[in-house]
Amino acid sequence: METSYKGGNMTTCFLIPPKVNSPGILASGNLTKILTYTMPHLELQLALIFTISYSIHYFLKRVGASLFVSCLLAGLILGPTCLGRYETMRKVLFNHESQDMINTAARFGFSMFLFLSAVKMDAGMILQTGHKALSIGILGMVVPLAFSVVYEKLYRDDFPEENERIANLRAMVIQSFTSFPVIACLVGEQLKITNSELGRLGLSSALVADTLGNFGTIVLSLVKRTNLFFAIKNGIPLLIYFLVLVFIIRPAMLWVIRRTPERKPINTSFIHLTVALAIASEVYFHFVDQMQFLGPFFFGLAVPAGAPLGSALVEKFSPFSIGVLLNLLVTTSMMRADLWLIISQITKLKTFTTAILSINATMNEEVFALTAFSILCNATIVPILVKLLYDPSRKYAGYQSRNISSLKPNSELRILACIHRPDNVDSVIKLIDVCHPTKESPISVFALHLIKLVGRSTPVLLCHQKQKPVSNSSSQQVIHAFNLYEQTKWDTVSVQTFTAISSSQLMHEDICTLALDKRTPLILVPLHRTWSIHGTIDSEDQNLRALNCKVLEKAPCSVGIFFDRGRLGRRSVKASSHVSVVSLCMIFFGGGDDREALSLAKRMVRSSNASLTVIHFVANDNKTKSSTEDKMLDDEELEGLKQISARNESVVYRKYEVNNGPETVLIIRSFANLYDLFLLGRRFGIVSAQTTGLSEWSELPELGIFGDFFASKDLKTRASVFVVQKQKQINRLR
Repeated sequence: METSYKGGNMTTCFLIPPKVNSPGILASGNLTKILTYTMPHLELQLALIFTISYSIHYFLKRVGASLFVSCLLAGLILGPTCLGRYETMRKVLFNHESQDMINTAARFGFSMFLFLSAVKMDAGMILQTGHKALSIGILGMVVPLAFSVVYEKLYRDDFPEENERIANLRAMVIQSFTSFPVIACLVGEQLKITNSELGRLGLSSALVADTLGNFGTIVLSLVKRTNLFFAIKNGIPLLIYFLVLVFIIRPAMLWVIRRTPERKPINTSFIHLTVALAIASEVYFHFVDQMQFLGPFFFGLAVPAGAPLGSALVEKFSPFSIGVLLNLLVTTSMMRADLWLIISQITKLKTFTTAILSINATMNEEVFALTAFSILCNATIVPILVKLLYDPSRKYAGYQSRNISSLKPNSELRILACIHRPDNVDSVIKLIDVCHPTKESPISVFALHLIKLVGRSTPVLLCHQKQKPVSNSSSQQVIHAFNLYEQTKWDTVSVQTFTAISSSQLMHEDICTLALDKRTPLILVPLHRTWSIHGTIDSEDQNLRALNCKVLEKAPCSVGIFFDRGRLGRRSVKASSHVSVVSLCMIFFGGGDDREALSLAKRMVRSSNASLTVIHFVANDNKTKSSTEDKMLDDEELEGLKQISARNESVVYRKYEVNNGPETVLIIRSFANLYDLFLLGRRFGIVSAQTTGLSEWSELPELGIFGDFFASKDLKTRASVFVVQKQKQINRLR
């Protein structure tokens, strides 16, 4: 391949057949000769680009910069701003002859990025957009478009001739809206605020702006020459495309999805066919004189979001297409920018603005460099500023009491119960029954079914009293189970069911937000570990464990982690009355968490079908590290318990004096199989003589020392356990 320049024109000669694979460095004799072969040349370019990109990202990610910024900086380093000024880089490693191959790969990555971003979009959500998001989306496009039109009117002489004005307006429309895929990447992958109020608002408004922008672009492309015949001629191929997409291709996709068994992967051949049709859409849009990248985007919108097809496409193609090829596009695009040219052109902003807003204006090297620099500044500064100025967890701060201890004796108990699998429902219902709901002291349950967000960008929070249930069968099982339970307990328990579809890293936002909105004093979450009927550990979900830890850290109210090892619900028979009872045991050491657990235990024992034993461990040396006020609150709670015990034979108070942690464990082990349900305070980070020597052996700190002991593999018990953490309040002990 040879390139020559004559009179400002470039002539490139290609060798047919092309030389792709080299015989090796030993056979070739030198490195320069190897670079005449396409494949090793491309491999060397990719290795250099990604080595520099990820080396930069290794350091910048600590300050919150994204990989996108690192790729931009890598492009600056390899381009004419830095290393590209040297002849070796310009004429050997990144010469003109090698650009076609690497640019083809990069452009394919951009097409796949738009296609997969559209797959993750739920276009139907635009019909559910609120007034605020709708207004922001429209204004976010109309305001910059208005400024562009005014600028074009003021400097009309700098723009091309009159018959290109509609084409210029099309360019202004393109520049006036930020596409949904860009906002989705910023909100989800960089800022991780998808589930926050700001994140949902940004995604919804971007969806509105993207819809209006793409619609305006297509309409203006059809009428750009103010010729009705031309508009009809160009519009018919587009109309045919959308008719085929809506009435043939999408129904075919839905038919394949219906024939795929639930929780089974979709046929690989159909996945490959879908991608091939998306690429064919790009070719089709090119031939009908439209923006070719809109083809894969519109085709992606036709793909049903979520499992099994949408999620399969994202999981299969996203790592390489977006993780490799799109980053390659960012780097190679930035390699064309020479930022040194900005210094001489910084005062010529008028030329820059005109070139951006005009469809046929020449974007010279100076304008391109200034554009690239502005993108780099925005990509670096905006995410960092948002992280500094916006923290979604601030609204969870505990300025008001939202805990069980602060409730009046016969007030309604509101519980947010988190469900991950249908088998969690039975355990939650058992625990609610133990809480003894009555007409005088009812319980309101807000059941939140959490589903992992797969193959879509926008999280969903549905209230099934107001909206239709999702098509997910497990969600329907959860809804049906709680509806039946509410019917059987219609006068004592009310249930509202919700479904949250979001990423596992951000599910805690949905939980905390719903708890705040519904003013619940207690969030109930299942433990990540489950047991078989034989008492052995059956499974562990580390994603669920990470979620529980985030809920404990961010929750606006008290949190309870519950695990059922099989005994709860199998009530024993009280010998004196031959009535089945559930036996409860509350282990008390002192502190806010233990007082919260004791408050819940007192509610449970109001029932004649429950018995409560409170076991109080105190240190022999009486050296406690609790504050005087904390000690007074403990004594007050225990004194009230003793009075209840004197009136009610179902309530028993026992006190043990111990010297250290192992002695405490030995006593607990002796009665670990005597009760159906243990209530514990988490007591995280509290040091006392009763627990000395135990924290070093803790595997699950989210359960506290003794919650971890009851969940350990070594303890052979069938008792269920409820670990309580009291609401973290600001400037308050209670």
